[in-house]
Amino acid sequence: MSKTSAGRIPLIDGARSLSILLVLAAHLADMRFTLGIDTHAALSGYSPTWMLLQRNGFYGVSLFFLLSGFLITKVLVRDEQDFSQLDVRDFYVRRAARVLPLLLLTCLTALSLFLFIAERPPLFQYLFQRNPPTAGLWASVATFSFNWYRIWFDSLPRHFVGLHWGLLWSLSIEEQFYLAYPWLLKSLKNLKSVTLALGSIILLGPLSRWLCYRVWPENRLLCLTNSFGAFDLIAMGCLLYFLHRKTNERLRQTPALALTIVISGIALFAAAYRFTDIWDISRPDVIFGPSLLDAGLFLVLWGGLSFDLSGWRWLRLAGMPGEWSYGLYLWHGMILFAAYAFLIRWSPWTSFGWFVAINCAIGWLSFVAFERPANQWIRQTLGKQQKQS
Repeated sequence: MSKTSAGRIPLIDGARSLSILLVLAAHLADMRFTLGIDTHAALSGYSPTWMLLQRNGFYGVSLFFLLSGFLITKVLVRDEQDFSQLDVRDFYVRRAARVLPLLLLTCLTALSLFLFIAERPPLFQYLFQRNPPTAGLWASVATFSFNWYRIWFDSLPRHFVGLHWGLLWSLSIEEQFYLAYPWLLKSLKNLKSVTLALGSIILLGPLSRWLCYRVWPENRLLCLTNSFGAFDLIAMGCLLYFLHRKTNERLRQTPALALTIVISGIALFAAAYRFTDIWDISRPDVIFGPSLLDAGLFLVLWGGLSFDLSGWRWLRLAGMPGEWSYGLYLWHGMILFAAYAFLIRWSPWTSFGWFVAINCAIGWLSFVAFERPANQWIRQTLGKQQKQS
């Protein structure tokens, strides 16, 4: 696994950058269409590349899940062979330090807008709702069950939770998985048992999406954002780490095999993105689309991580948005609100370029000035308490 001097993995950061760019494209396009900037007639005149990019932008979150599973397993397991010795407390401290400070800051920032903005135009309602968040929303955010709250709330007539709050569904699913994951590893103890468990979770995902599709095919939120319909994608990332650790040396010695795996993954990824449409209710793509796309990324990373890419400066540059991706994800709804008047002046591609640039600037500032210092402070503070106890 090639790393930079700062301990980053360029290929992983590059994949994270791709993921966040897909999400940004989808939400920018959805805002433009929902608020009437783009009409059906206008959409027919846009480039097929833009239409394809934004249509399946939801897949960006699917990719995030796999990448998250890989990185979390790397942090949790390290080189341990006996999983019963894992430090669960340290894992939870690290996870809280990474997730909670920015989550709290962005929630409070969005809430403050309700105090200062009395007239709430359609843009505000699209991003934040018309009325301040209810106790139910806050409770679901605090307990990381927001994905279920959103499925229920958005199924009600004329109800939409708002883009900014809606982003939290994926974070909720991740935390549900990671709350149980360390204990799963500790209880199963060995790699063989863990592999069987992760394989079972991977099979459960398409089955869950199929059941939801059969019961309520029009409700894509139920199909895609119920916990069991997304756990499989995280489990794929977890399994990838173990497979990488076991086969990396062999793949280093047989670069032709590694390259074949990478090319196969690129082909599968491209085919899944090009030929599936998870929003078309007449097609069952929602069942296997996320799995096929992540299987493509799985193969790319499995083979690609065996190559030394630390000297590829362009890949390190391309991976910078991936390093700041958590901030880009949580801030981009508010950036849409603040930069709306500027962004709608341009064509979709130009608007997207500006949107990405603004997000990267804010994401970098957030990471350097707030996320990283808060992360370090929490880990140092709770770490000291652990030693003293």
